[in-house]
Order: sequence, then C-alpha cells, then structure tokens
Amino acid sequence: MNKVVFLGIDLKPSIDAGKLIQCMDCDLVVSHTKRSKFDDFPDEYDLGISFMYRNLVPKKELKKALWINIHPAPLPSYGGRNIAYHAILNKETKFGASIHYMSDEFDKGDIIHTSWFDVPLNSTSYELYDLSCAESIKLIDKFIPKILDGETLTSKKQINHKYYKKTEIDDTIYVDDTEKNKILALYYPPYYPKVKIGDKIFKLILDK
Repeated sequence: MNKVVFLGIDLKPSIDAGKLIQCMDCDLVVSHTKRSKFDDFPDEYDLGISFMYRNLVPKKELKKALWINIHPAPLPSYGGRNIAYHAILNKETKFGASIHYMSDEFDKGDIIHTSWFDVPLNSTSYELYDLSCAESIKLIDKFIPKILDGETLTSKKQINHKYYKKTEIDDTIYVDDTEKNKILALYYPPYYPKVKIGDKIFKLILDK
C-alpha cells in the first residue's frame, strides 16, 4: 500500500481534502492541517500531496518521493497568493484549479491538468475562491487514485508562468465628493448606506 504524506492548512477545503485522501487505497502516514510549517517527515513514503500548504517542501523530500500540488487557480496564469483577488481585478470570465508535479519553486512544476469553470457574474473573491477550492477537490478525487494505482500521468511544462507574490492589499475604495457626501448623509445607525452590485447589496459600516 502507498504511504502518503498530506500537507494542508486549517481551512475546511484542505481538511476535507485530507479526509478524502484518507478514504482512498493508501496509508495516510501524515495529515498536516495546521498553519505551522511541517518538518517531521517520515523516513520513507511513496507520495506527497500538498493542498493550500503555504511553505516550500524541502528539496530532499522532493527527491525522496513523488510530490503533487493542487493549486486553487488555473496555471500558468495564476500562481502565487491572493489569486481570486487578482482574477476579479483582471475581469476574468473563466477561472479554475490545477494539479501539477511539484518542483522546488512555488507553483512552477509540470502541469498534469487544469480544470476551468465560468466565473459567475458579480462574483466576490470569496465566492470565486470557494469555487476554485471545490474544483480542486474534484481534481484530487479524479487524479490521486490514478497516481496511487501507479498510472503515469502526462504533463506539460509551464510557459509564461505568472506568479503573484504575497503583497499588502489596499482595501480602501476611494469615491468622489458626490458619492462621499451621499454616504455620509445616509450613515445614521442603525441605518447604513448600501452599495448595490448586480443582485448583491453591500452594507457600509464605519470602521472605528
């Protein structure tokens, strides 16, 4: 039976992925779903799987076993962090998730498969991230059993790889004087000004 190491984080999609892998025909010797960096690798294992893990896997571990990463965004266009945020700003109409062999650089290994879906109109980055995580779970369910069965999966090198580094996001939206005065005039708790985008209504609350 394949011995498997799973590295994730303490978020529901990652925890669900670990549970899914545990139900597969393998011996899950490590299931790390914490924010901390994992260092206690076993001496021997056959397959490493990373999903939402935020640290590089050491080079010596990449040489020890086959490593697979599931990335909740389409590669090679959206490597890195805060990817749903960037996709919304870039006005993407399609998004997705990718499964790839791991290298010693973030999100740069050869791609096994990228799955796509249409971006719903007026999606928030939170909603888009949820959709891409759900698509990632589908990739785990489809491809990891094949890898465990010893199937050799075709892959392709990444060309024109785009990596979004972890940067501080300016989350302030600036408005002109007319909109500013309307917001100020409507702010009278428990009544609050609202912004309507499509069928979504966002309430504006003063940050004290």
